[in-house]
Amino acid sequence: MSGRIDRKFCAQPKGTVAERGGPMIRWHCSSFDGSDQPYALYVPASYDTSRPWPLVISLHGYSSDHIQNLRRVMGKGAGEGESEAECKTVFPSLPDIDMLIASPYGFGSLWYEGAAETEVLDVIADVRAHYNIDPDRIYLTGLSMGGYGTIKLASRHPDLFAAIAPVCPPTDFRFFETDNCRSTSFGEDLQVAYCVVNTAANLKYVPAKFFHGDADPVVPVKHSRVMVKRMKELGCKVEYVEFPGVQHNAWTPAYADLSVLRWFEQFKRVEQPSQVVYSTPSLRWPGAYWVRIRQIENRPHLAAIKAIIEDGRTINVSTSNVSSFSLRLDLAPVIAGDNLAVLWNGLEVLRGRPDGMQVSFGVTGSGLVKKAGLEGPINDAFRDRYLLVYGTHGTDTELLTTAREAAEKAADPGEWGDIEIPVKPDAEVTDDDIQIYNLVLFGNPQTNRLISLVNDELPVRFEGSWVRSGRRLLTGDDMGLMVVYPNPMNRNRYVVVLGGSSPETLRMAASNHGLAPDYVVFDSESDFSNERTLRDWGYFGNDWEHR
Repeated sequence: MSGRIDRKFCAQPKGTVAERGGPMIRWHCSSFDGSDQPYALYVPASYDTSRPWPLVISLHGYSSDHIQNLRRVMGKGAGEGESEAECKTVFPSLPDIDMLIASPYGFGSLWYEGAAETEVLDVIADVRAHYNIDPDRIYLTGLSMGGYGTIKLASRHPDLFAAIAPVCPPTDFRFFETDNCRSTSFGEDLQVAYCVVNTAANLKYVPAKFFHGDADPVVPVKHSRVMVKRMKELGCKVEYVEFPGVQHNAWTPAYADLSVLRWFEQFKRVEQPSQVVYSTPSLRWPGAYWVRIRQIENRPHLAAIKAIIEDGRTINVSTSNVSSFSLRLDLAPVIAGDNLAVLWNGLEVLRGRPDGMQVSFGVTGSGLVKKAGLEGPINDAFRDRYLLVYGTHGTDTELLTTAREAAEKAADPGEWGDIEIPVKPDAEVTDDDIQIYNLVLFGNPQTNRLISLVNDELPVRFEGSWVRSGRRLLTGDDMGLMVVYPNPMNRNRYVVVLGGSSPETLRMAASNHGLAPDYVVFDSESDFSNERTLRDWGYFGNDWEHR
């Protein structure tokens, strides 16, 4: 996909739109799918290229956009008598401040995951390519969904930002569940691993200021209170402002008078800390500063590393759930020479001159091995470009119709999402598609040609109308299967099978993959809120073998 696309919510704003100073709309080519994407940018009238300038990235909330958000972060939200729709199409005169401010569109409302996370990083790169930006003064703020994105992106990329300011952010989605909501243990494990509260230690060198209204009916104030409490326990530098009686629009008082932007001005990025603490659920976000996790022992649990440089010559590393890591000595404050020592969980693993500026320890595996972008669980395949493919073979018209409808429904990003996910029948998938996309296949080997091509190489696969999971043959009248695996037709991409023997089990597969592990086997009697009713589920080992 390439070229200018008329995004659903991207009207060219009227009003004060500057070519040089003031607010403007810029477009860039997305590294996610090649489409042209917009973002709103404020450039101070005094900008010149003779010196580096600070940059603030501001993330919009759900159902908002880049234009409205740029107004809000600069204290110019909807004026008296101005509708929300008008606020998204008009730039008023904005106050003057000596920093650039960019507000990504982020493919609409995708919670800053997948394409939307890529978009934020793309916008930072685009602004830096066209303006003289100080890499030590890049800041991040956002409201509601954008507040969540602020914490999440900063904890995944803490060495990129100098400070953050989340406004009324969700921090733990389990807080939204009702008391009688049941969850599988694997769903709970995934929620815990990806919860931003549990990676708060990554923000050790990123000062944060939270804002929340204590009467917020949309995102209860508990979200910020719990996150701030955890950060204080970890010794992070964090401030908290709670507005009495304020509901979900905490951004109105938070962003008034440019106070958040002024608060940012006191901070610069910590570039080379002598101590790094980092945890991650995925090798997509392997580390920060001079530390990288290279392999996780046991997914989906968090992998954690702490590395401390002592006297410039000794690096003391402690890890949990990590089987391999590396150190970038060119980025670390170590003394060059022959006398470097590295201790890992109390054992000396290096003494003397390192071989190169990056040293690695432990075992990552070889051959077909889990790695960034190819490690599961099922939902990880949706973080890169993916193609939804429905089967067209056979005479069961209800099953074929269900597969097509499930693929089309999966392509719908929701009311406020704005991304074009391709959908194709199996007969139209090309060799280029197999090279470019993760393939998400709906049907079974009898109805979907691509499932039939990869089925025999999957550790968990259809066997006639039944399912083989490793050495076990699981039988039944109406079997369903969800599984993710490196695509046998292209080992650099995923293949996901969302399959069933009947329309009912196919719909179940299509509806329940969001918090699934690497594979789940079920039947029409299964209840995805009660794992005891599932036939089998689990994670493959680091060699992608069935355990």
